Amino acid sequence: MVEQVERKPQKEGAMVEPLDIVTYYREGVRNNITEGRSERISMEGRRMNQVPLFSSARELGNLIVTSNLIDSALTKILELQRDQTALLSPVQYRVYYPSPKCTIVAFVSSPDCTQNPLPGQGDLVPSPLFDFLCTEEYKSVSINRAALTLFTSLHDHLSELKTQVKI
Repeated sequence: MVEQVERKPQKEGAMVEPLDIVTYYREGVRNNITEGRSERISMEGRRMNQVPLFSSARELGNLIVTSNLIDSALTKILELQRDQTALLSPVQYRVYYPSPKCTIVAFVSSPDCTQNPLPGQGDLVPSPLFDFLCTEEYKSVSINRAALTLFTSLHDHLSELKTQVKI
């Protein structure tokens, strides 16, 4: 008869049978999640304990396309554009709550911004305002300089909007 070999998880990155891992940790052997793993791997363990809303961009994309969200947002933008009066500022916005779990913020810019192209439209620049878009794969994000200038000039208006939106 073949001797029983002690089963324990293999090195990180190698294939491991899930039941072997469960048995290994259930027997009280060292818990690598809290003892001895690198900070990066410990962070991944914490993230894994959180319930992910979506596991891939494809699933999220499918949800957006099938949920009628794009059509609803476009309808609200066109509605705001149709009701647009003489704008006191270059951008007008309205917040809509079509359901308890959905918020649509529709923006309309003045005709001057939409009919005349922004100067410097091909000029991309990095901005710390958009660092939240960076990922491990995309370490920096650049934005159109003219759009950034317009965005920063409207910062106070957008701050007011932030207080109105329920999160």
